[in-house]
Amino acid sequence: MTNFKTLILIIAGLILVGCGDSRVAEKEAMREALADEMRGSLSDADRSLGAACVVDTMSAELDNNGWKAVNFMYKDQKEEARAWAEEKNIDIDAISREVGKAVDKAEEVCKVDF
Repeated sequence: MTNFKTLILIIAGLILVGCGDSRVAEKEAMREALADEMRGSLSDADRSLGAACVVDTMSAELDNNGWKAVNFMYKDQKEEARAWAEEKNIDIDAISREVGKAVDKAEEVCKVDF
């Protein structure tokens, strides 16, 4: 019985790890970059919380292509973004609309003063 419980716990742990957020590293890097760009009059805690809210909201609102496009934008990788969009047959106008909606949602939800 003990072996069965151990097996169940191992399987549950693997499932939880496998179902984790695949965007964690990207979100953390984006939060740091955004917090660094925010108004200097804000405290470090306010910048960190505001950046986290914006990034998390946008991540929730964007599909994988939209998220990838946002990553290209914040890293200022215009040529890489164009090559990716051409290679994957991405509709740039549709992605731009999707990102715009995500930005609007982040402004609505987060009420951050940049």
